[in-house]
Amino acid sequence: MPRMFITTHFEHGENKDEIEQLCSVVCSAGFEDFCFIRDVENYEKIFDNAHELMKQTAEEIKKSDYLLLDMTNPMEEQLRQVSHMQLVKK
Repeated sequence: MPRMFITTHFEHGENKDEIEQLCSVVCSAGFEDFCFIRDVENYEKIFDNAHELMKQTAEEIKKSDYLLLDMTNPMEEQLRQVSHMQLVKK
């Protein structure tokens, strides 16, 4: 089953249900879903070092077949996500 890395932002618990719903839709479409915020961070900030956060994110993207970008994020977040894609160069 192809794996889809889902990018999204977490609004301090306010949009957890929306993230879960998005992941459910991805699964319903026949993909294995992976959401860093849910699957690694467990909806909490666990990284104090931005380099470590980006390193682990890039590793997870490399394991994925597809990348679903959340285009509602602020531009700075989008630029960070694009930099991850450039690291991966899939």
